[in-house]
Amino acid sequence: MIPSAKAFPCWLPMGFCAALSLIALVTHVVSSDAWVTPFLAFLPMAFFMSGESDRQLQLRISVLEKRLEELEGAKSAAAM
Repeated sequence: MIPSAKAFPCWLPMGFCAALSLIALVTHVVSSDAWVTPFLAFLPMAFFMSGESDRQLQLRISVLEKRLEELEGAKSAAAM
């Protein structure tokens, strides 16, 4: 099981988008034009957070693949 501290960065963009959508929805109900500005202003941040989370996951995967290749190389060298 993944510890919650390691899983948090993956869910952060989703939480930010949910909060942004909730703010836009509440503001739209109260005032018809006021929701557009905060929604469009913070939308690039949602894309950035999602992309950064994905980049970190890809970096972690590449490090783990490199370690796996090293271990398999050492295992095959020891078998010879």
